[in-house]
Amino acid sequence: MNSRHLFLTNLLALSLTSGLVLPCYSASDDLAVPDAPEATTQAPVESTPNQTTPTGEANDISLRLDLENRGIILSPLRVVMGDKNFVTDKEFTVSVPLCPPKKVENEKLLFMRDYAGAAVAILSNCLANRHARLATSFVVVDGSITLKAAPESANANIANCSINQSCGVITNSEGIPGKDAGILADYSVHQNRVDTVVVQNDGTVALIQGTSVNWAPLPPTVPADVYPILNVYSSSTKLFSAADIVPIVSNQPYQISKTLVRNNKTALTSFLKKVSSGQPVKIKFWGDSITLGAGTSVDSASFVNRVVKGLQKRYPNSQITASNLGVGGGTTLVRYKQFTSEVLADKPDLVVVEFLNDMLVPPAMVKTIYATLIEQAKEAGTDILFCAPHLPLDSFIKANDGKGGGSAPYTRFLRNLAQQNLGVIALADVAAWSENLAKKGLKPESFVVDGIHPSDAGHAAYADVILQTLSPSVEMPKLNSSK
Repeated sequence: MNSRHLFLTNLLALSLTSGLVLPCYSASDDLAVPDAPEATTQAPVESTPNQTTPTGEANDISLRLDLENRGIILSPLRVVMGDKNFVTDKEFTVSVPLCPPKKVENEKLLFMRDYAGAAVAILSNCLANRHARLATSFVVVDGSITLKAAPESANANIANCSINQSCGVITNSEGIPGKDAGILADYSVHQNRVDTVVVQNDGTVALIQGTSVNWAPLPPTVPADVYPILNVYSSSTKLFSAADIVPIVSNQPYQISKTLVRNNKTALTSFLKKVSSGQPVKIKFWGDSITLGAGTSVDSASFVNRVVKGLQKRYPNSQITASNLGVGGGTTLVRYKQFTSEVLADKPDLVVVEFLNDMLVPPAMVKTIYATLIEQAKEAGTDILFCAPHLPLDSFIKANDGKGGGSAPYTRFLRNLAQQNLGVIALADVAAWSENLAKKGLKPESFVVDGIHPSDAGHAAYADVILQTLSPSVEMPKLNSSK
């Protein structure tokens, strides 16, 4: 059997300096193969002293892919590891294990609500957005769902059930007695995983396997004495390709620019003065489903709750009262007329504004609305902080006619707005954190559950950026979630 190889020379250096994007084979070009065991290759490595702080930017790596065997072949290799500079012409091979679907058996269906006259159940592994109780498409393996009656169940009514095999929604046109239909489901769920290729302290190369999850896969925790050089994305929804490999260009945590920190400090003078002196403060979080907490596994994981907890820890002598005014599907276009009555009526000390959905509002209208919000907050004596939200996946952007995401008009608008209102508004630039992910060998899909709503880790990143924005000092604390 002939193996096909993709040659990528000086991958990391080119990624850093010229924006090289790994080419991607079409599904027809890739080959599905049996699982292969993890492999490491022993080889002598020359080491020379190097005083450069390891960031990944000095790495020089060539690799090729054996697509048939899910193999990554590295040679030559130069990696800066602390005070050592490892250089070798030896060939290292790691094999990436398959990421098979997960089988679920005997799941008890809970019909949560009536919808258009029918009782509706959502398979638990497909319920990414628990707030809206909406299913996430393409999580369940298409065609894998089968229903059966629970043992000794008198309520099972399988004959009238209709199954949506692509998103795990089951309806029953005749309704369900109570919430327990006495129906069980067997099905399979697609899995996603991130593995990390590392150089070990002895100069050998190994693959550390991550944990398979339904969505938002994160890299594994690596030992302190190894140096990560590549992340490899695997999924049961697609075949192995070059696009699955993301070089780790920088190991440095994302940090907000000191200029932005200073500007934010000026805009938040009133709030920071009160909270740091132990006075009670009121905060209103005004936004869409992300503010509400959509995408989190538990309420405590939402960025709102994380920010409040972080502030309470930072300012234990201040009584901090917070209100979550997030509404799913909301935009400022729909809600700005209630800004004074809903948000400013009791004169909060700080308003945090997050509306990713405003990416879909015409820019001219956003400009007018935000000018109104700023003026009204100023008149109320309330400090205001805007969030430049994370970048949604391309699938979300395409579903909305190409609007939103990346350096889209809305993201640029918020950054320009902050520059035009120095000392008046603060900006928590979560989009900048999102744009930094590629340098860390990460894809945006590691931080969203359905293409748009942040996962627990995504909400943690929001909280980290907001808390750093609210820092009373220009010192740059490290962010925990810029992994």
